[in-house]
Amino acid sequence: VSTQSTGVNLSMSVYSEKVLIEKLERLNGTQQSIQTLSQWVMYHRRRYKQSIEIWQQELRKAHSDRKLLFLYLANDIMQGSRKRGGEFIQEFGRILPGEFLHIYE
Repeated sequence: VSTQSTGVNLSMSVYSEKVLIEKLERLNGTQQSIQTLSQWVMYHRRRYKQSIEIWQQELRKAHSDRKLLFLYLANDIMQGSRKRGGEFIQEFGRILPGEFLHIYE
């Protein structure tokens, strides 16, 4: 993995809607995949609202066999962000009840 002279992982340094959507499309059921994307989202926590909006949009478009992966990811983000502030927990807490209904319809 390439690093800048500051030692920052380049794969962590770039944030865009397109990049997040591509990462969500490549998400698989392995613990490594879920944790890697969770860490990337938390690294870009200043964009938490945008990230959760994209997560929600992509969840709604996802095939039914992939929806559980999105919940695993949300769980990992919330668990990992507890010590860093409550922005992810509050925002996911606001939207998850409706998404549970969407998933199980």
